[in-house]
Formats: sequence, structure tokens, C-alpha cells
Amino acid sequence: MTALTPPPLVSVEDYLSNEENSPVKSEYLGGVVHAMAGASNDHNQISSNLTITLGSQLRGTTRRALNSDTKVRIHLADRSR
Repeated sequence: MTALTPPPLVSVEDYLSNEENSPVKSEYLGGVVHAMAGASNDHNQISSNLTITLGSQLRGTTRRALNSDTKVRIHLADRSR
């Protein structure tokens, strides 16, 4: 059997820099970049409707409804996502 070679680790800064000009949407998980599939029109319509509804409910508060294109950094004890 052949063992899989682990993918090279990428810094958050390099990921964000490369993502600005990338034609492929990707996700950063603990130093590894994963390509993401595109969504269907039905999925996008449902997502848009939810964002509009949530945004309306949050109006006047400090919270915001964001779509799936918004990058969010989560700091965990052992890695960033």
C-alpha cells in the first residue's frame, strides 16, 4: 500500500491573499485549503430568502445576517478555521 502524502500547510495570510484572485471558492481548515463546490440556483434562492428574513429580524440590533461568501475566522485551541 502507498500512504497518502499530507497536503502542504498554508498560513491564514497566504490563504486570504490567494483567495482574493482565485476563480475557485475554497475553505481553510487548520492550514489545509479545500476547494468547495458551487451551489444550485434553488440553494442560492433559499439562502437569499433566509438572509433577507434574518436580516429583517435583526434590524435595530448589533447582530448581522451574512451570506455564505463571508469569510469567518474561528480560533480553536489547536487550530484556526
